[in-house]
Amino acid sequence: GDARRFGYLDPAGAEIVAAVLPYALDFSEGLALVRLTKQRTTAFQRFFARLGAGGGASGYAFLTADGTVAFEVPGISSASFSGGLAPFESDRGWFRSTTWGYLDRSGVVSIEAELDGPAFRHSEGLARVGQDGQIGFVDREGVFVIEPAYGLALAFAEGLAPVQDEDGRWGFVDEAGADVIAPRFRSALPFSDGLAAVQTETGWGYVAPDGSLAIPASYSRAEAFRNGLARVYQGRLLRYIDATGTTVWAQP
Repeated sequence: GDARRFGYLDPAGAEIVAAVLPYALDFSEGLALVRLTKQRTTAFQRFFARLGAGGGASGYAFLTADGTVAFEVPGISSASFSGGLAPFESDRGWFRSTTWGYLDRSGVVSIEAELDGPAFRHSEGLARVGQDGQIGFVDREGVFVIEPAYGLALAFAEGLAPVQDEDGRWGFVDEAGADVIAPRFRSALPFSDGLAAVQTETGWGYVAPDGSLAIPASYSRAEAFRNGLARVYQGRLLRYIDATGTTVWAQP
């Protein structure tokens, strides 16, 4: 089995939480999601827990920066906080699938677990949520501001989100759900540093917010820009390029 264990150190290297946790995420907005128990609860355990047999706790909790438990997750899974909210998954019974909602930083349910899910973290005030087999975006109140009409979608960044239409093509929508860049790509990543990696029939390149191809689609793989540079591949050859597409470093 997986014998890895996780803990936390402070910036000086002092141990805050011993490396005994079977699962732990980075701190986000002052809280870190961890699992306190070794084993995930199974559907059978949750079923018998509802009959009063115990063992229904998920084992997930959020820790504060000093390593104490802020609150336990009132569901069977969760994700890190973003924009003051964290998605969580709720078990709805033996004969029903799970549903999703959101917790605030006090552990109080801010958006009831009535969404089909999966539900993702908020980004720029909106979060991707599955509903009726499609993906849409909800606001901080859990209201769909962009109706679930996409097969896939990625998070908002720099005012735009990549979405996949019914034909499998990717484009970008704004926070009102309007098509800003029409679906025409095989794949797409969120914007970063003013450019988004997209895949066309000829390869990967980078598109600008107006939909123009700022860097030609000549790479076999491309990643998001970080601090003015992006990692790209031509075959197995690794390169780093700047925002003009100029190679600043190439693998020897």
